[in-house]
Amino acid sequence: MWGATDPRQARLHLDEIANEQERAMFRAGVLAEWARAELGAALDYVAELDGVEQQRALLGIVQRLSDEQLALLIAEAGRFEPQAALRLRQVAAQRLAQTDPVQALSLVATLPPHERQEVQGSIGFAYGSKDPEAAFAWAQSLDPRDPQAIRAVLTGIATADPERALDLALSLESPFEREQAVHSVATAGLRAGREEHVLNRLAALDDAAVRARAMATLLGIWSSQAPRRAFDWLAANAHRVPAEAFQHVGARLAQHDPAAAAAFTDRVPAAARPSWVAAVASGYASGDPEGAVAWISRFRNDPAYRNVVATTAMALAQRDAPAAARLLETGGELDEAGARAAATVVAQWVQQDPTAAAAWAARLDPRARSMALTMAAQQWSLRDPDGARHWALGMPPGAARDEALAGVSASPFSRAVPDEEVLAAFSSDEARHRALVQMAARLAQHGEVERARTLIDERIVNESLRAHAHTLLEQATHARPAPFFVPPGVPIMPPTLPLGGPGAVSAQRSIGVVSPAGVAVPVDPPADR
Repeated sequence: MWGATDPRQARLHLDEIANEQERAMFRAGVLAEWARAELGAALDYVAELDGVEQQRALLGIVQRLSDEQLALLIAEAGRFEPQAALRLRQVAAQRLAQTDPVQALSLVATLPPHERQEVQGSIGFAYGSKDPEAAFAWAQSLDPRDPQAIRAVLTGIATADPERALDLALSLESPFEREQAVHSVATAGLRAGREEHVLNRLAALDDAAVRARAMATLLGIWSSQAPRRAFDWLAANAHRVPAEAFQHVGARLAQHDPAAAAAFTDRVPAAARPSWVAAVASGYASGDPEGAVAWISRFRNDPAYRNVVATTAMALAQRDAPAAARLLETGGELDEAGARAAATVVAQWVQQDPTAAAAWAARLDPRARSMALTMAAQQWSLRDPDGARHWALGMPPGAARDEALAGVSASPFSRAVPDEEVLAAFSSDEARHRALVQMAARLAQHGEVERARTLIDERIVNESLRAHAHTLLEQATHARPAPFFVPPGVPIMPPTLPLGGPGAVSAQRSIGVVSPAGVAVPVDPPADR
């Protein structure tokens, strides 16, 4: 009451309120009443506040003013800093548009062009929800054209009538504007609780690309909020939706209720079942790996089993790496996804039992073994450089030992550059050259570029190979560090080569140091130990 009858006097007693939250609430109330009585004086006071308090005060004032005062406030906003003034005009115009959008637009029309476009987007939503046809006609008439205002209007219309908003969005001539507007309308329809209506309309679209992307967006949001309802709609409309839609819903449902997701599998169309099973297994395994293993056993003879095994093993590895390794073995020969999963399993297993992890990696088929053994050597070297070196040197000569030795050579904690005993243990000049280039790149990574060049010149005899090594070294020297594969939960290890930019991937592949695809984590090289 005091703030309403004598806001100036009430403001003088703000410091008497000890509680900060109560003081802020009292100030907001006093300022709002003061602005209603003396807008200019109140704005002069607010202009002296710091950024956060000023913004809070202005937002409070806007909510209490009449339409006439809001119009005046828009005109008076220029007394504040440019960003604060723009924000104030946006909020005031949006508030005025809720009751009188035409007046709000007339006021906005007086603003400079660069501000007008920012503010008219704030009006669009309120205008669209109040007078859909007039608002859409206004947005279409803007010159220059303003796609943001069009989407704002359509979003406002969609809160009450998503079907009409979708019709208007589809009437847009520009394919880009049309697709963006469809996405906005679909999302607004979800917030309005009209998911099924919007999806039914989307499913009838002739444009397959727009239909697929818009449905994926809407189903992705809906399945995170109400996965069972989303699946029921999908199952009933399977003939009208792309197969990948089941993958999004399956993953979401498995995270919320894996038992239900598993039980729904028989209702999934055959074309969508492989992606559904893989998505459910991934979501299932993230919360209940053992349950996921038991569930996927029913698909042992299914073509999707190999991919499902790889997905589940990667999640299981974080809890029980040996069990994940045994699961991978049930999928037969490992494909690319299986090889990535094997590397992840090994990286986790090395943290507890490097000897067992390395022994398992060495038994894999050649495709998976290269990734897994290199990962085992690198991760083991991170924990115990001497132990990893001893293990690699003790392996029987051949390709497997070369891969392990390459991993040890790539470690930033190897004992020497070059490590003569390790170099001598390689079974071929080609493997040895790859290791030498890795060592040279590691030296360059630590700023010892000249030493790296000398190493290449003195140790690589073949002129063609030596020239190629210098090219790779130049790329490593001048480029940013490359992302390095780090499986979930595994300590970050420095990259093998500091490669990035044009040609980096081919350079890595040519010397055999590309890490298996997975989580890419850019890391800076550590200081020498």
